[in-house]
Amino acid sequence: PPIMAIIPMTPAPEMFGEEVEEDALFEVRLRRITYNSGLMDSLVDEPVSHLQWQTHKVRTLKAATLARLVSELTPTDSDVDPSFLITFLSTYRAFTTSERLLDLLHARVSPLVAAGSVPALSCGSLSRECSSV
Repeated sequence: PPIMAIIPMTPAPEMFGEEVEEDALFEVRLRRITYNSGLMDSLVDEPVSHLQWQTHKVRTLKAATLARLVSELTPTDSDVDPSFLITFLSTYRAFTTSERLLDLLHARVSPLVAAGSVPALSCGSLSRECSSV
């Protein structure tokens, strides 16, 4: 019998390299995303049946200073990466104390609340949630 292979429509990200910033090291992967253009063939009024590919650069934080890790936990322009959050909360006690982390989080979030970047309720909720740590 012939051997059948299932080829995923969105391949796994390919390792591209690393990017170094002053206080952080990122792993860079390239991910190809497929999508149908949704264009219509003007001659026969049917959708065009071909795929187009788009390449996205995906950066994953590998190492950073504690201050940078805290800033990654509190982004102002996007949501926190769930895998980063889980990894950080599972491992932070290996390199800092809960008190130090809370101090850095408070120092980071307080100016954001004052500037109106995040609602004050978030800061209060953060304090209440982290007080049990």
